[in-house]
Amino acid sequence: MGRPYCAFIDESDMRKLLSMKILRLLCLGGVLFILSACGGLGGEPRIIATIPPPTAAPTSAAPLAPSVPPDVALGAQVFTQNCTRCHGTGMGDGELVRNGQLPTPPPMLRDPLTAREQSPADYFATITNGRIDKLMPPWGVTLTETERWAAALFTYTLAYTPEQIARGQALIESAGVDVSDLSDLAASVQLSQQALAQELQTRLGTAATEDQGWDAAAYVRSLTVANPASIGQAVTLPVTTEEASSAAPTVAGVTGRVTGRVTNGTAGGSVPADLQVNLLVTQNGQLVDQGQTTLSADGTYTFEGTLISAEADYITAVIYRDRIFSSPPQVGDPNSPTVDLPLTIYELTEDPAVLSISRMVTQVRALGNTLQIQQAILYSNSSDRAFTSSTALGNGRFASVVLGLPPGAQIISYDDPNRYVFSEENYTVIDSSPVYPGQEHLIVVVYIVPYDARGSIIEQPVTYAVEGPVRLLISPQELTVTSDQLPSIGPQTLAPGAEEVFAGYGATLSLPAGNSLRFEISGAAAPGPTLGDTPVAVPTSNLLPVLLIGIGLCALAVAGLLIWRSRVVGSKPNPQALIDALVKQIAELDDDHKAGRLNHDVWHRQRAQLKARLAELLGEGKPE
Repeated sequence: MGRPYCAFIDESDMRKLLSMKILRLLCLGGVLFILSACGGLGGEPRIIATIPPPTAAPTSAAPLAPSVPPDVALGAQVFTQNCTRCHGTGMGDGELVRNGQLPTPPPMLRDPLTAREQSPADYFATITNGRIDKLMPPWGVTLTETERWAAALFTYTLAYTPEQIARGQALIESAGVDVSDLSDLAASVQLSQQALAQELQTRLGTAATEDQGWDAAAYVRSLTVANPASIGQAVTLPVTTEEASSAAPTVAGVTGRVTGRVTNGTAGGSVPADLQVNLLVTQNGQLVDQGQTTLSADGTYTFEGTLISAEADYITAVIYRDRIFSSPPQVGDPNSPTVDLPLTIYELTEDPAVLSISRMVTQVRALGNTLQIQQAILYSNSSDRAFTSSTALGNGRFASVVLGLPPGAQIISYDDPNRYVFSEENYTVIDSSPVYPGQEHLIVVVYIVPYDARGSIIEQPVTYAVEGPVRLLISPQELTVTSDQLPSIGPQTLAPGAEEVFAGYGATLSLPAGNSLRFEISGAAAPGPTLGDTPVAVPTSNLLPVLLIGIGLCALAVAGLLIWRSRVVGSKPNPQALIDALVKQIAELDDDHKAGRLNHDVWHRQRAQLKARLAELLGEGKPE
């Protein structure tokens, strides 16, 4: 019997989930995962200022600050190459505005009022996620993080002038004001221009005027960037000649139209008559056309005069109840000059009972004194409503799926960091993307937890019911793993012919919400970084094939059961080692609680679980 390829579902499901349409949708920058932002480049600052601040959100794992000072000169290049068709010189006078393709002009970036209520981090988030309600595409896939931060600081400082910066420098230096804390990169990108100006006005003294505060803020902001001489530089619009426009994305095709009907997929739901429909046409991730129209009385919409090309992707989206709903993406066909994009909206629900975990893969590598864990989890929504919540996460996002992690987990990366926030207090990942009916909802997360080779217990809370196959892949294979839930299924690989082999464990589970997935692991880890080393190298192996391709579980059942039994009987870890490890974990948990890193309820629950297992090992039985 050959080495099995660990996976879950049949080939037809794999084709459905990995069809070209879905891959092309990902190239659009994850439009399905974008929520309209409360602020950003497409908003009106004075209106935004009247919105009450969102509820306190957990710490975000998305980039909160650039790793190096953003290069304003690079930002100018990025802006000229990608943004001038809409934003023009920074006055909202781009080509698409002038020819009427963009019905609502973008804000005037050279107006000092535009940025006053916002921070550079807000600009970065808007550039990354886009503003589909304003026909601004997301640039999170097309541009690198460095380019997005550079563009954010270039556009944020477009309203500054060299004279203003010089006045601010003179004020700061003559008053001898220490601004080292305000010019700190991580802190400064979170400060709005107004907050920074007010703080500097206070530091300059009671005689300082409001205008002097703005001047000082411009100077301090210039200390946080590379190539500050490029701040506020003039933007030259591309010459609208045939030769000059050849540098822009060109698409061969025929003139046609995009049509569709918006329906409400929730029983008893209706479609608002004034719903705005947005069209995005992209080629290789670059926006080549866009439009906006209002729904007709019969729920249909039409975009006339649209170029239909086999090289372009077409998608429409609407904002309903502050959530984005989009059509399935479609590739153009010049032989059929009408692209039909039906779009379904849904009412909302906050009932967690509608969610279940349909598939789950956990890959664990023991390296040094850490376990590096990659998880891919598919969620299903059994209702006819989009699952979300009213809990605000900031930047116009709302909490949806909550993924509990084992105690002590430290996040390394996500499949889409802009979707998630991480609560260090109770070790939970919070997704901001709604779970739509009839669609698989995927979360991929990478994290590390401490590892003691004498024995560690990994216990992961399950927020929603588990109804489907669960797999655990362990490396090195020689590690000893015991689990009441996941028996051994033998050696596994991530793809046919792959060289790396994992010890596999798994079963089709039916667990009610509120339970935990649990296994014990011990043995010598592979050489690797110790916890606290930076950076932590995380393998980039792809778990998605494991999640998506069928496996003959019945064929493996007998062999797997025999392997599991022999391993349990002959390879149990040293009970004393496990006892020592549990005592250590309880002590570390107590330290986190005393230091305020763990709230009381979470500490009490996790401590009770660890003590219950300790009581079992000591022969005292489970506590009542």
